[in-house]
Amino acid sequence: MEHTKQKISTSQINAYLDERLNASDRKIFESDLSECEKSRKVFAQRKAHHEFILDLIPTPKLSRKAESLLLREIEDINLSILDTEPDTLIKKAYKFLTKPVIEF
Repeated sequence: MEHTKQKISTSQINAYLDERLNASDRKIFESDLSECEKSRKVFAQRKAHHEFILDLIPTPKLSRKAESLLLREIEDINLSILDTEPDTLIKKAYKFLTKPVIEF
């Protein structure tokens, strides 16, 4: 007699496809999958969807030169954003004391 209820949840299918299950859980998943026709159909749909999504994600390939240029640009951006000279304790105290507490 065929099971009418799905034995495997969608989250288990996603974990299996993303290879987040350990070896024993993978074996249990595969045995449950082989026993339930409805689960196999859902698995096939989820696997097709998973592969479609993975195909949409580009896999960038950088040469060493392009990678070093990118890292240099990121470093320049970080230096322009971050304060390179940390405030002394006196500057911090001055900023705190001159900051208005309540504005009208």
